[in-house]
Amino acid sequence: MQVKSPTTRFRIAALVCAAILLPALCSAALTWDARRIDLTAKPGDKQAVGLFHFANSGKTTVTIVYIQPSCGCTTAELEKRVYAPGESGAIKAVFTIGDRVGEQEKSILVSTDEAPDKTVSLELHVMIPELLTYSPRLLMWNVGDKLEDKPAAITANTKLQITAIVIVPPLPTGVSTRIEPVQTGVSYRLLVRPLSTATVMNTPVAGIATFADGTTQPFKIYALVR
Repeated sequence: MQVKSPTTRFRIAALVCAAILLPALCSAALTWDARRIDLTAKPGDKQAVGLFHFANSGKTTVTIVYIQPSCGCTTAELEKRVYAPGESGAIKAVFTIGDRVGEQEKSILVSTDEAPDKTVSLELHVMIPELLTYSPRLLMWNVGDKLEDKPAAITANTKLQITAIVIVPPLPTGVSTRIEPVQTGVSYRLLVRPLSTATVMNTPVAGIATFADGTTQPFKIYALVR
């Protein structure tokens, strides 16, 4: 019986490994142009939309079997689920802005039939500028202080005019409020006064500013007796 040298045995083992691994390496695979998209919304935007482009860079057909956004404010749209080798497509992520402001991170999980137990996370990062600035956000009185108004400044952060500012239900308890224009359409003063400073109190005062195009932005200021 011929005894194979260590070098020969190594070559045979390498060929066996290649025979096992090559089909896997040549199998279907989605490759992504980018897994993160950064967007900045414009004042008045209702939605932010990102397109995650991909291609089937493998040798066999791939099927997208699972696609799930991280929350109800985001949807994921796909024209079809099955892609032949070399074929490309895109997942359209649509984020509904609503009353949200500031930095928003949304994700979409995707898996395919080639690896159904492994998911790819697509990240949609949206920066939503605040249409409104308001400060201070905390108005304070000490127990036993004289009953007097304290102001919070509310100012438009955009060229859009403010058409209305209202305090929304449930109306704050334990305080009185009124809104005065400083420069109509641009800046206002919210005046808050506790009905009593005899005891400790912490009351939120919530409102909504409406702009000329119908866009709204909520705000909340706290009245604290300590």
